[in-house]
Amino acid sequence: MSRYKLEAKPREKTGKSGALRREQRIPAVIYGAHIESQAIEIPQNEVEKFVRNQGTGSTLDLVVGKDTHLALFKAMQVHPLSRMVMHLDFQALRADEKVRVTIPVNVVLGEHMGGDNMMVQELLSEIEIVALPGDLESSVTVHIEEGEIGDILTLGELDIAKNDKIEILTDLESPVYNIVEVREFVEPELEEDDVLEGEAVEAEDGEVADAEAGEEAPAEEATEE
Repeated sequence: MSRYKLEAKPREKTGKSGALRREQRIPAVIYGAHIESQAIEIPQNEVEKFVRNQGTGSTLDLVVGKDTHLALFKAMQVHPLSRMVMHLDFQALRADEKVRVTIPVNVVLGEHMGGDNMMVQELLSEIEIVALPGDLESSVTVHIEEGEIGDILTLGELDIAKNDKIEILTDLESPVYNIVEVREFVEPELEEDDVLEGEAVEAEDGEVADAEAGEEAPAEEATEE
């Protein structure tokens, strides 16, 4: 499968990222053990298309001027309100050197999965792996088409755990999901004795209030005289 290709330009002036974004260009950087860190810029529309199709941890061909780098999409900064991409980080790789990355785990429920009395609890959101760039996985997707209450799936049961080209650093016994029973909350009914006791308390409170009102009345009459 061919890698995603993203084109960028060297960024000669740094420190004015806001002005760059107003020109619909997104600042980025590529760095690595075998190259000098380089500030780059990428057209905003290309960045938006890229992040819709690729997640952090994926590999790509990053073209900067006349140079093409095998790179890892390392990190992304997003504005907290507008959700606009603010900055991208890329790590230059070598095809013959293994790399350590963290990739997401996605659980997808089938249309017939679930019910009023069961719920799927997602317990593992990401895993850490080591592999050559050409053998990396950008994510792990788990499809659940059917299941019963009490079912548990561990990381070691997934296909990626059986791939000899990928070393998984996360504990293989880690649960990916489990299926639990959903119990409806039923408000406890009051016993008849509890209801009668409550009415008795209300009656006592009423008697006290009436007594206090009765004690105050003569004082008001004395004031009028």
